[in-house]
Amino acid sequence: DGTTTITMIEGVVDASNPFGELRVTTGEAAYVQPGKAPVKRIVVRPRDAVAWSLYYPRVLGGSDAQRLESMGADGGELIRAADLLSAGQVSQATPLIEQVRERSPDNPIALALSSVIDVAADRKQDALSKAQRAREADPSSAAAALALSFAYQAGFDIAKAREAAEAAVGLDAASAEAQARVAELRMAEGDTEGARLAADEAVRRDPSSVRAIAVLGFVELAELRTQEALATFHRAVELDPSFPLARLGHGIAMFREDLAAGREEMQTAVILDPEDSLLRSYLAKAYYEEGRENEASKELAAAKELDPSDPTPYLYDAILKRTYNRPVEALADLQRSIELNDNRAVYRSRMLLDEDLAVRSADLAGIYNDLGFDQLGVVTARKSADMDQSNHSAHLFLAGTYRSLPGFAPAFLSETLQARIYQPVSVNAVRPDVVNESVSFNEYTALFDRPRMRIFAGATYGRTDDDIFPDGNCTDPFSGGTVPCDSQEANNSNLTGGDVTLTLNRDRFAGAVAYRRSRTDGFRANNDDDAETLRGFFVYAPTRKDQFQLNIIDGNRVTGDLPLRLAPGAAVNERFETELTNIGLGYHRILSPAADLAISAIYSDAKQIGGSKANPGNNVGTFDGGQLEAQYVLRQEHLTWTAGAGRFDGEQEIINPNDPASALSGDDKFSNAYVYAKFPDLGRFSIVTGLSWEDVVAPVGLLPPRDALFDVTDLTYDDDQLS
Repeated sequence: DGTTTITMIEGVVDASNPFGELRVTTGEAAYVQPGKAPVKRIVVRPRDAVAWSLYYPRVLGGSDAQRLESMGADGGELIRAADLLSAGQVSQATPLIEQVRERSPDNPIALALSSVIDVAADRKQDALSKAQRAREADPSSAAAALALSFAYQAGFDIAKAREAAEAAVGLDAASAEAQARVAELRMAEGDTEGARLAADEAVRRDPSSVRAIAVLGFVELAELRTQEALATFHRAVELDPSFPLARLGHGIAMFREDLAAGREEMQTAVILDPEDSLLRSYLAKAYYEEGRENEASKELAAAKELDPSDPTPYLYDAILKRTYNRPVEALADLQRSIELNDNRAVYRSRMLLDEDLAVRSADLAGIYNDLGFDQLGVVTARKSADMDQSNHSAHLFLAGTYRSLPGFAPAFLSETLQARIYQPVSVNAVRPDVVNESVSFNEYTALFDRPRMRIFAGATYGRTDDDIFPDGNCTDPFSGGTVPCDSQEANNSNLTGGDVTLTLNRDRFAGAVAYRRSRTDGFRANNDDDAETLRGFFVYAPTRKDQFQLNIIDGNRVTGDLPLRLAPGAAVNERFETELTNIGLGYHRILSPAADLAISAIYSDAKQIGGSKANPGNNVGTFDGGQLEAQYVLRQEHLTWTAGAGRFDGEQEIINPNDPASALSGDDKFSNAYVYAKFPDLGRFSIVTGLSWEDVVAPVGLLPPRDALFDVTDLTYDDDQLS
């Protein structure tokens, strides 16, 4: 009858004609009949009114399609319904499907198509129930197995989704759609090689299979081949411009070179499937990268509404809010994402085709540190680290919580080393706090991995004006004579410092160079401290499975008497100069989706000169040595194995140049081997069992045993060494 209907899913629009006007907001509809003013109505489920805009995945093909051709009228109606769904015409397809179900309630193809409609409409339980009925009605139906695969994926059960897709391939090996589904789900599980094999097979069987081509694009992104991925996604978009997954992949690949073009592709993906929460989350990431806080917040709010059980938008929103100095809200979103992920920390999106490398290296610990909830951060990070020893995100999270806690310096350095070894090449791999092993001051965290060069700089200035010295006379620590106590006070002392970090990342390479200098003359005589450090950190990945790292530190520090004593104003006549050079090499090999090998080699050379102000070179201590470690991690369904071994071989020497005969020197050696088994999936409990062996040789009088596992009764002494 010529009536125009406007249904608002979100946003605001003004509807007007010569007879009147009105404003339509979210959840409302405007009906405009010829010759009449617009009329507003409330829509209970506004998204049902635009079901035609949703994407309905294909499940019918191969043997099932051939079978339907021999089923007469019912078969013809289901073929017609499948074609209508592929064109988004759900309002016309649904009656055809329901008519067949009325005549044949257990028709597996009708149930499978109906399940796909429920998946697209986010009716997950109904979709799973119908898909399971379809499989039970006809275990030989590939369409039923594919529908079950989509239903499982909607509930984020990727393992079962992949098994159902593989069952579909077994039932109909000629189905390119089934092969493409297998490729997609193998990629989601991290099996890049398996995904490529299945995708290649799907394309061989059907060169126009847009799903298989899109999955190939994500495989190429994971293999660090951006240009090839861009061409592959472009081909997928040309074959089917309405396929949201192809548009998303094209946007991610384009984003690495052109932010605006990549974001526009993601906007197109959202338009093609406005019900997909993950597409909204990725569009929000794009807005975040462009510095558009309001637009990003709006998309994340829509994503939360579309799928309240998905932790992804809560994770992204936590990072967004922390960036814009909203720490309390950021913590609330981060905690909610953890609750939705079985109380384990979330490190990436659930759009598992994309590796989400930038987000996986984000500084989640900073959200806890900003509010002073350090212990809560430690507990949260420790829990997720125990789930997977090779999860670099968990180690990075732990390092971030340890860095601001007193007494946790060794644990912080250990977690930082493990995070570096296991983390892939990404923009956040060379973030300043990671490179400099320092506290993070809310610096920008990237949410998309793309080639870029960044410079971070900081400056520090402080002033001390104290009056803590008593009246009267004090002993001059340098001359030994009596002087007024006020003369020992460093009034108006200053602290100055600065640092600069330059980072660069490409598809296969990431590197950073940092310089830091700080100077202070302290609050009393001989309380000065002058330190400078130069660092370099470089990562190169020749293949997706292999990664090499180089870390270099060169530092120098000159100090006076720094420790605080019972009388803070009492100075001691001592001076120290320390020089340190540290070179580390790392190698990480992904042996399989369930196994990792990491190797670390470190050489250290340290020298400290100590003495008085008049004679600064009274004592010289040197230490140099190399350390080699290897670790193997194997993840099984309910068990994680961690095995490794290490060896440190060094030498220490303390010498007084004025009395060489009094020199002390000796070997400092440490060897260990271990194997641990963790059973993490036991509800509120976990079991860790293992064996370890350690051997220590340390020079007597220089250093105590380095490992607390040793008891005094385990040690033996001779004139020169302890072992």
